[in-house]
Amino acid sequence: MAFLAVYRDPAKAPQVAANGSIVPGTGDPYNGLVLPGSGFPESARGRVAVYDDAAVRALFRGVPSKFHPLRRNNLQPRFSFAWDVLGNGKLAVRGGAGIFHSVTGIAYSGWYLGARAPLTLASTVTNGFADNPGSGILNTTQFPINAGALPGEYEMPTMYNYSFGIQTVAPWQTQLDISYVGNSGRHLSFSRPLNFLTPEQQAANQGTDLRRFYPYRGLGAISIVEPSVTSSYNSLQLAARRRTGQLTYAVSYTLGKIIGFGNEGVAGGMQNPLNLRAERSELEESRRHWLVISHTWDLPWYRNQRGWLGRIAGGWSVSGVWTISTGRLFAPSLTGVARGVATRPNVVGDWYLPPEQRSLFRYFRTEAFQRPPDWTYGNAGKWIIRGPGSYDLSAFALKEVRLLEKVRVQLRLETFNALNHMNLESINTQLGNRAFGQVSGVGAPRYLQIGAKLMWGCDSGGGAPPHRTPRRRAFPRAFP
Repeated sequence: MAFLAVYRDPAKAPQVAANGSIVPGTGDPYNGLVLPGSGFPESARGRVAVYDDAAVRALFRGVPSKFHPLRRNNLQPRFSFAWDVLGNGKLAVRGGAGIFHSVTGIAYSGWYLGARAPLTLASTVTNGFADNPGSGILNTTQFPINAGALPGEYEMPTMYNYSFGIQTVAPWQTQLDISYVGNSGRHLSFSRPLNFLTPEQQAANQGTDLRRFYPYRGLGAISIVEPSVTSSYNSLQLAARRRTGQLTYAVSYTLGKIIGFGNEGVAGGMQNPLNLRAERSELEESRRHWLVISHTWDLPWYRNQRGWLGRIAGGWSVSGVWTISTGRLFAPSLTGVARGVATRPNVVGDWYLPPEQRSLFRYFRTEAFQRPPDWTYGNAGKWIIRGPGSYDLSAFALKEVRLLEKVRVQLRLETFNALNHMNLESINTQLGNRAFGQVSGVGAPRYLQIGAKLMWGCDSGGGAPPHRTPRRRAFPRAFP
């Protein structure tokens, strides 16, 4: 079920009473609504309550069964190259680009097939008995129904990925990599309200149900999902790796920035339906700096594990993963008040507070934000307050003890947040909340895990096997 404005007839709009209900016998309560296809399949008989309802059957208006025609020209070309500059494998230039199309799933869209009236029916009964709810008085008052809308043409959401990098070999068998990685999104899905009143119209009609003044009278809230927004990601990525010998390590650093209108799925949460540009900002998960250092050292002592001392001190491998990053972004918001239409406050100063002045009860300057006047929108951007960064060390120790020729037991000691550093995670950014400006969440404290694993029928070659460090979160890379 979807609302398509092209099928709406203003002359058939029903009248709406002062309490927001539809005046019986006036107009078409489904004016502008459309069902895809040409009719219910025969298998729906007896299973769909409105199968024989003439008013519902009239909503089949010949639109494609998928609302829009199937596209067969969605080409996704990709190109990549690698150039051995010196011909000796010690200096390489790599790059690539590709086009990737996507679709907007119904679960994330605004039209929810089958999950809204009139396909789903609801009735209100008062003064009924628990063992016979239908024995009460049926409320036949009809109110405007909500709907999702579609544009006439839905462009395919598309991502353009590209990267360029230089790799070389440095001393100590270390590989160095410097790369630019980015992508651009076009025709991305965005949800906005369609059946609404401006603040001036709301102010002029206070004290009454506003549904009688909606542009599409007879319908309730309508949200339209359109391929109307963009995104961009640009990053400088540096890496150094050593993968041979007793000591292996990897260092990666990303300087990046993501700009767009929302995160995964369908973006939304629009403050002013007439000002889409105000919703564009650096995104919530855009962390400017991200550093990850991992290392593994196979200890050289008593590798053959002979004697009682060798059994205790030999065969150890120690690893560590250091993660340091700047914080995520938070959006300033407001508590609800009468005559308030804004969802974000006004910015009247600099909210940044130097680190030495911060505390758990004052992370940023709260006086830099003010509630907008009645019937006006706030001027604050969407995600503008940089939250606390994080610092973490996860350390691991692994040891293998040979019990028999082909029987070994592997001992593991794992510790997360080994330094027991208090990482602040979230802050309250809702103006009007008594905790506004305060830290509202912290990360997990240090904790340990101890384990043992019995292995047989295999041989590790005498030494401790290389330890695979757990995968850590990092920004995606388009091409190697």
